[in-house]
Amino acid sequence: MPADEGESGSARQVGVLGLAATGVLATGFLSVLGYRRIMQMRERRRGRRIPLPRDGAARAEHALRVSEAMTDTAMLDAVLRTAAVHLTEAGRELPRLAAAVVGDRDIVLHLADPAPPVPPLTAAPDSLQRWTCPTATRDLLPEAETNDVDAPYPALVSLGWDPDGRLVLVDLEHIGHLHLTGPARDRVLRTLALELATSEFTHHADVGLVGEEAAPGLEEELPERVTLHQSPGQGLAALRARHSEQTRALSLLDAATMQHARTGVDTAAAWTPYLLLLADGSEDADEDVLDELLETVAAEPRTATVLITTGEASPGLPGSSWTLHAEPEAGPVRLPIAGEELDCTVQALSDEDFAYALEILATSRDTDVPAPEQESPALGTQPAAPPADDDGGRAGGAVPDAPVTGDAVFPTVAADAGSGPGQVPNLMAQFASFDDSEDGEENAVVHGSENPARPAESSPPPPDAQPDAPALQTVAQGPEAARKPMPALHSPMKAVSIRLPETENAPALPVAEAELDLPGQGHSPSSAAGPVVRVLGPVELTGARGTTERKREGRSIELAAWLVLHPGSDRHVLDEAMWPAGGTTRKYRNATVSRLRTWLGEDDDGNAYFPAISSTPDARYALSPTVGCDWHQFQHLVRTGKQAGGPHADQALRDALSLVRGRPFASSDRSRYRWADHLALVMIMEIIDTADLLAERCLAARDPRGALWAATKGLDVAPEIESLYRILFRAYAAIGDYDALERAAQKLKDFNEENDIETEEDTLTVLNGLMAST
Repeated sequence: MPADEGESGSARQVGVLGLAATGVLATGFLSVLGYRRIMQMRERRRGRRIPLPRDGAARAEHALRVSEAMTDTAMLDAVLRTAAVHLTEAGRELPRLAAAVVGDRDIVLHLADPAPPVPPLTAAPDSLQRWTCPTATRDLLPEAETNDVDAPYPALVSLGWDPDGRLVLVDLEHIGHLHLTGPARDRVLRTLALELATSEFTHHADVGLVGEEAAPGLEEELPERVTLHQSPGQGLAALRARHSEQTRALSLLDAATMQHARTGVDTAAAWTPYLLLLADGSEDADEDVLDELLETVAAEPRTATVLITTGEASPGLPGSSWTLHAEPEAGPVRLPIAGEELDCTVQALSDEDFAYALEILATSRDTDVPAPEQESPALGTQPAAPPADDDGGRAGGAVPDAPVTGDAVFPTVAADAGSGPGQVPNLMAQFASFDDSEDGEENAVVHGSENPARPAESSPPPPDAQPDAPALQTVAQGPEAARKPMPALHSPMKAVSIRLPETENAPALPVAEAELDLPGQGHSPSSAAGPVVRVLGPVELTGARGTTERKREGRSIELAAWLVLHPGSDRHVLDEAMWPAGGTTRKYRNATVSRLRTWLGEDDDGNAYFPAISSTPDARYALSPTVGCDWHQFQHLVRTGKQAGGPHADQALRDALSLVRGRPFASSDRSRYRWADHLALVMIMEIIDTADLLAERCLAARDPRGALWAATKGLDVAPEIESLYRILFRAYAAIGDYDALERAAQKLKDFNEENDIETEEDTLTVLNGLMAST
């Protein structure tokens, strides 16, 4: 491959991280987005779809998910909460935190003043201002002991990256007043506003914007956290009100400082931060107002109030204010922490990136839309790649005639030069080097046959998916049974508190296996003789006739899933999907392709299941049409079940649901299958609709056990769907098992309380009616 082609491809891939900025912003943003999509899914009507971003906004969301996978800040949160518990037990207050640096090996807290550390943190005797915790620590308290601990530093916000590619966060409460200068000051202000409005470090923070130019449109998309003030005077009044409330609370509690008050009991709500952001020109409108704002945030005792301003210069500011020159292209700036040397390249969203973020949020507030009659990949036909490049020949293969659903977006998001992880080679290299040699035994399980493992007792065993296929090998990538905080860049841990639930977190519905036996379960929904890629649950490759190294299986399985769902992709699209953070080489890609080809093997006639591109007429990668996919099988069976009536149609729907083994694309490796997020949502909606349709048919046919089985299959992938719970309740009542009904109702209640969701009126009506009839 010519050098200029390699540079072009690398530049495009680096660009995908332009919007993502730090993983902290991505994690908080996606947490809000996940919660909203839960609500959209609950309100969606059968046969319709929740709206998803398209084009540039879809690519921006993909970039955010890539960034989220790169950085898991849950470790930092766990460290801070554990330290807070130990400080409280020792009768000590929280130390004043200036900054935190999160790397893959350790977390470093830069304190404003020296202090003796508490577990899980340590410090050298001559460096008590710097507390350190290795990411491999075993000193974290169990989650059950820290769940009720309020965020110790709710105004913690990511500022950018240090020269080694580690995340740099600062505590705005400690700073009090942050003043931004430089050509990128407005972009940095918008970036801070977006992150603070979706922060993962607090359950709630109030953000005030003075003037529409501070973060245009943010108050419309996040009205629960963001307030727009028309003048600096209005902002001053709001800031003063919060300061006065907290000053009185400190006095009543006889607490000398906010740090002491935050280690108290049941007082967290009193310390909600208020952060006021003023763009250029606001201070010129009324200098007296600015002076009063500065006095308020600097007044002792300090309260949870913060002021962020921008301007070309910073004359006459108090010595306690922080002034940062916002020009990412110029490199890192030194943070003004006394006694510490910490440099940071500041993150800054472009105007386009910020607009895409608002578009994504706007889409998450829309009502459902009609489902397209026939969906196709979002990626259009790609130009043919140059011949004699990849895999010793031309890239490509025949395109099998199989439906593909959902938006797959991999064109990159433009990034400002010098802004973001693209300027931090170490961070980029670490993500790009997620090699399959690092795949542990927990990420791939080899079974003796290709029949799926028996499900939990709460659901009936699905039919064998491939009875006629050679019983060779099944390799699955499944979620870990237990999750715990792990290193920031390599953790498989779920990083957000609320998102579309994964399969292992679904409520265990109290349904006995014997109750759900269905006629016809020995019937197989598939009789494909070739390999099959299973994505309706932990991703599996079954029926492969070749061999491969176990440590290389993870990447090969993901490549097989991509190819079976996106036939006819060229090498650029493939690279952007499989290695979204860039850094891959032609040699590595070709080795991955060759390993999959060897593993899939050949059919009885000697035809390769993954044809070499030198043997294909075009320049694209594609698997043989004889390689199956459970999603395609599911779609075919559902069409059959919807278009006809009677037992045959119902059996087709049962067979379709029998293919579902959990949440689509479930994987314990957060860096994998980022390209499939929107497609997984489409699959989940289809599974819900199929479960709902079959369950209603079963109830109409006086088959409550069949309805229980169908509703349970839907709830396995989407435990937030109350319409399926209502079917479940009616089916239990029809059987006469009111104890199971009560247990299921409690499961729903627990889920809703955990995710701060109100139970739907229709559900309460059904429950009240059924319980009244007992």
